[in-house]
Amino acid sequence: METEMSDAGTRARARPRVKAIHIDERYCSGCGICIEFCPHHVLAASEAISANGVYPAVVIDLERCTVCRLCELYCGNFAIAVEEAGDDG
Repeated sequence: METEMSDAGTRARARPRVKAIHIDERYCSGCGICIEFCPHHVLAASEAISANGVYPAVVIDLERCTVCRLCELYCGNFAIAVEEAGDDG
């Protein structure tokens, strides 16, 4: 019984941590889907227009990211890449 509880505690502490969120402005269409679906309000629209003439998504609070990767999953242009701490590639 004790082993089960300590294993659960270890798993809870082993939650993935984000190192960076990369947004490629060349591919971002400024649609805002990533911003709307982020449950922790990590992203927002930029105040500056990109070379494509859109307001791309930008990271405003990386500390709140739980590495759910919803931004990656919903980005139809594959403009977002979430990098977990400890990723080597």
